[in-house]
Amino acid sequence: MDKKIQKKVIKHNGPVENLKEQKKHVCLKERQWIYILLLIGFLFLLILTGISTGPFAITIRESFKAVIQGITGINTGIDAVKIQIVMNLRIPRIFWAIAAGMGFGFTGALIQTVLKNPLASPFTLGISSGANFGVAVSVVLGLNYNMQLYGIIGNAFLFALLTALLIMGISSLKG
Repeated sequence: MDKKIQKKVIKHNGPVENLKEQKKHVCLKERQWIYILLLIGFLFLLILTGISTGPFAITIRESFKAVIQGITGINTGIDAVKIQIVMNLRIPRIFWAIAAGMGFGFTGALIQTVLKNPLASPFTLGISSGANFGVAVSVVLGLNYNMQLYGIIGNAFLFALLTALLIMGISSLKG
């Protein structure tokens, strides 16, 4: 056993008898960084695919040049229509999709933390069913014609919120 490692372990992490577990913990942290870097690389590939995918055919090289020209203003020889499509349609769509995914993850973790239940989700709690009921009510009452899409989305949110409040109220009664 290396004396320097042993001294570091004693100084920072406690007694020497846990050295194997501590080395295992250090290796686990290194592995986590590798997974994080792989996921970031995969996200970058998905972003490139999303930029070049759509009804208007733009290659990855053209989309990359359009991003460079859109940000810096340097002429890369790309058509102005392609620059507008990439910068005003596809990139915002990609970043809003990433933000929505982060929001779903955050709310799922929040539900599990608040309820102290790792299996809790909007589906098992009935919140999704409440939102679906809100959509059905708005379609039956014709809110989708008067307020277009906002009536459906607003009603779904309202009924999901009412369902969550009802569940929290009922659970607080019992203690």
